[in-house]
Amino acid sequence: MKKKVSIIILLVFVCLAGEYIQPNVIRADASLPFNDIATSYARTQILDLYKRGLVYGEGNRTYGPRKPVTREAMATMLGRTLGLAPIRAAIPAFKDVAKTSWSYDFVQAGVTTGLVSGVSRDEFAPKRAITRQEAASLLYRALPKKRAVQGGTLPFWDADKIADWARPAVAELYARGLMIGSQGQFRPHDHLTREEMAVLLYNLLHQPDFLKNTAESGMLQMGWQYDVSTDEFATRAKKANGMNIVSPRWYFLTSSGNFTDATDHSLLTWAHKNGREVWPLVGNRFNRELTHQMLTDSAKRTALVRQLTEYTEKYQLDGLNIDFENIAPADRSYFTAFIAELSTTLHARNKKVSVDVPPDLKDDWSEPYDFALLARYADYVVLMAYNETWEGKGVAGSNASLPWIEGHVKRMLTLVPGERLLVALPFYTMRWQEANGKATPEEVTMLDSFKDVQTSGIRPIWDTRLGQYYVTYRKQGKVYKIWLEESRSLALKYRTVKELGAAGTAFWYVGAEADEVWAAIQNEQ
Repeated sequence: MKKKVSIIILLVFVCLAGEYIQPNVIRADASLPFNDIATSYARTQILDLYKRGLVYGEGNRTYGPRKPVTREAMATMLGRTLGLAPIRAAIPAFKDVAKTSWSYDFVQAGVTTGLVSGVSRDEFAPKRAITRQEAASLLYRALPKKRAVQGGTLPFWDADKIADWARPAVAELYARGLMIGSQGQFRPHDHLTREEMAVLLYNLLHQPDFLKNTAESGMLQMGWQYDVSTDEFATRAKKANGMNIVSPRWYFLTSSGNFTDATDHSLLTWAHKNGREVWPLVGNRFNRELTHQMLTDSAKRTALVRQLTEYTEKYQLDGLNIDFENIAPADRSYFTAFIAELSTTLHARNKKVSVDVPPDLKDDWSEPYDFALLARYADYVVLMAYNETWEGKGVAGSNASLPWIEGHVKRMLTLVPGERLLVALPFYTMRWQEANGKATPEEVTMLDSFKDVQTSGIRPIWDTRLGQYYVTYRKQGKVYKIWLEESRSLALKYRTVKELGAAGTAFWYVGAEADEVWAAIQNEQ
């Protein structure tokens, strides 16, 4: 009896001390961030990713290594691993991932980069567990280059159970050693566990070409200053890590035969201090008659070149951006001569010349531009890829749809070498009002268009063909239509320009954009 009492007392003492451990229960390792990974085969990988800030637990010091990975968790953790900038988009891509969701910003980043897609047009199913073949497809999209031979035989006993859409991804990941299966099986329909995910992401980080996938593209980015102060412009430009050229509107043609001088020394100082080149815009204010007078007179043309050259020397400018629009078709050769003379003079001083041109529309607006000759003399031809639809067309439409831009960039590349082509993308759109069978446009900034959508309460529809959200709403008895520009549409445009081989992009205009756009463009670099 005394022996039994002694044992009971001993057990009570141990329990009170907090040290009693039941048989076969593993003691938590206090040195680990999670209590449940001590025996996980992925312990090393989980710890490595945790230290990098790429994976987190489920709270209460638990990681849940054998729990399935949800679609939103996979999108978030893959996004972090790839170094994607999270995107706080104004327009949610999916109805079931609200802005208040913890995964919202990375789901949006995944959508804009094309890494993730929904289970339907507007549903993502964020809480649904992801299967191994779905995970393979997701990682496949993240790889910089695909090496596996398509259509080959997969070395798994259950290869016939792998969906056709997933086979190229499984083959690629197997060839890379990222997903090799277990005991001869791939288990395509099994849910991916959180420890399997950790091994996958760890191995992805150690792929030889992974760093190349996350390196900067080296593309030029030029931003025009318009309708904002120098301080506001600088604040916005700081958010644009890749914007390496700024173009303030400083010099305009006057009737006295010279250019205005609105040089802002504070912007010059800021730009050069922050590693940005300065190519001020030189404009003609759409004055066709004045432009004709200045360009057709060789003496006046020479005087214009001299004055611009003096500006570049006096203010230590890096180049100029020539924006002469509404030129008479008959003055085509004179405009080309002006660019040739200016380029020759500035190149001798190591200055650059860029020329803004419209798309090749085969009309009076584009006829004055000899695209091929301009590219021969100037450093860059800047294609203004917007104003697809205007009031004169009589019907509402997109300001810059993806297929329209792609078509004109391809056309321009037959005339201008890719290394000399910049493609200007819009940071604004058109709000169309329809009444009495007539459509009237009004130019609006991104933020204004977002306010319209929010006020209307109408959910915009993503048009896959146009690469834009579209919304129709009524206000005070009138019908309005907007083809929106935002992070998703601009990411698509930027990616297309990059893939087509252009030297870079320009943005009209810095001041009209929402912050989300810079994150989207950064993710495409």
